[in-house]
Amino acid sequence: MLHAKASALNGAIDQEKIAAGVRLILEAIGEDPEREGLRDTATRVAKMYAELFQGLHENPRDYLTVLFDEQHDEMVLVKDIPFYSMCEHHLLPFHGKGPTSLTSRAARWWG
Repeated sequence: MLHAKASALNGAIDQEKIAAGVRLILEAIGEDPEREGLRDTATRVAKMYAELFQGLHENPRDYLTVLFDEQHDEMVLVKDIPFYSMCEHHLLPFHGKGPTSLTSRAARWWG
């Protein structure tokens, strides 16, 4: 999981800093960031990362508000749950599907 300094970001993604980093990467691989085909690339990549990380500073509890009561302790199995995440080692998005199961003796569930 990526950890951001909330005090530095103040809940916002610093697109200017990302764009500056992209320009440095382009220069480091021998490209000219001002070349016609790359002129707006740093800004586009910064906007993309702002969108990909838009939930980084949100509290999941704000979205997991639907609760219901169930009175059983049987196993619940849910398959093919889609997930979307970001590789913190490469800063590339990935996605897939996975199962989960749980047994709860508690009466409160979220969904």
